[in-house]
Amino acid sequence: MAEIDPSGKGMRSVEISRKLGKSRASVHSMMNELEKIGCLTKSYYGIVFLSDKGMEIAKYYQDKDTAQ
Repeated sequence: MAEIDPSGKGMRSVEISRKLGKSRASVHSMMNELEKIGCLTKSYYGIVFLSDKGMEIAKYYQDKDTAQ
């Protein structure tokens, strides 16, 4: 999500599903699991944000990817 929303303003799950080419149901399920483990938060209006933990994990994988 960090690559999909570099501004950090958050996104709706439908936007994420469109950008990933995955079904809305799959993305919704994934978002629920990520929320359970503290990697993201959802606003009342359905906007999804990476938490600090989620940002740390995303940065780790981005750094790992650029090192290759």
